[in-house]
Amino acid sequence: MEIQEDTSHPSAVAKIHDQFNAADSDVTFQSSDGVLFLIHRKNLEAITGAFPGPEFSTGGEIVPLTEPAKVLEIMFQFIYPRRHPTLENLNFGLILAVAEAVEKYEIFSAMKTCEVQLSRYAIIQSERVFLHGIRHDCPSLMDKAARNLLSRKTAFKISKQLPSNFIVPWLEYQNAWRIAFESVVEEINDSHDSSDESCFEYYKDNETKDAYVLCRICRAYCLAWVSDLESIDRLMELENAAEEFKPHDECEDASEPFLCEGCRRENYCQALPMFAEKLRDAFKLVPPFTQFLRKPET
Repeated sequence: MEIQEDTSHPSAVAKIHDQFNAADSDVTFQSSDGVLFLIHRKNLEAITGAFPGPEFSTGGEIVPLTEPAKVLEIMFQFIYPRRHPTLENLNFGLILAVAEAVEKYEIFSAMKTCEVQLSRYAIIQSERVFLHGIRHDCPSLMDKAARNLLSRKTAFKISKQLPSNFIVPWLEYQNAWRIAFESVVEEINDSHDSSDESCFEYYKDNETKDAYVLCRICRAYCLAWVSDLESIDRLMELENAAEEFKPHDECEDASEPFLCEGCRRENYCQALPMFAEKLRDAFKLVPPFTQFLRKPET
């Protein structure tokens, strides 16, 4: 961005943005860091919903805006009939700032571009993307980001930042994920036989589907495995972890083994793949977050 100096006023030197400096402009905006943007009112009227309002009937005076020049430079490109920026090479902080500005000033031509670019960060910046989606009623961003905010710790942190009308749907959404875990925990507990010191496989009701009776050692192992998964935030990582079966042998001085003798040969409880499949199936049944916002009429 190149800046020109306005020397028409001897008492002050103003910076004028080199891309927005037309002599026939009829509205002048000033960024929070002191850069002037000379804009055509007809473009504002045609493209935006918030410009110009009564507050911009300035009689030739400069209109101060709260955004810095690097944000306004991108935003104002969307109000002219030219190739619009894709925002692909911008960092997340700048994309988010532009997205907030175009929502604030209702620059509709830029909203979809911002949404597409923010969706790329739904995993690594899930909290900020989710809250942006909440503020501006963007269902796709809410749903993509919500699936990466699954642990109890994160869910509680998010709940404190939500508008009041989103708190109950958010709690219901999180509860749906807890139910998915609890359904498998219940199966693990139901498969336990306290009289056995080693797991064995059997066929239930003459069906071909495998089932297991768990010994007390492997029952604890499977429950610990589920508990570990519940601490994961991101669905992709959660699904990957649900396919990894590693022994809980971090404690070398443990008074008893983490797996029974039969399962120790394979380094994980042999019932675990069955429980993992049930857990992944339970994940698929959890609706998107936005479905909890649409309540049926009573």
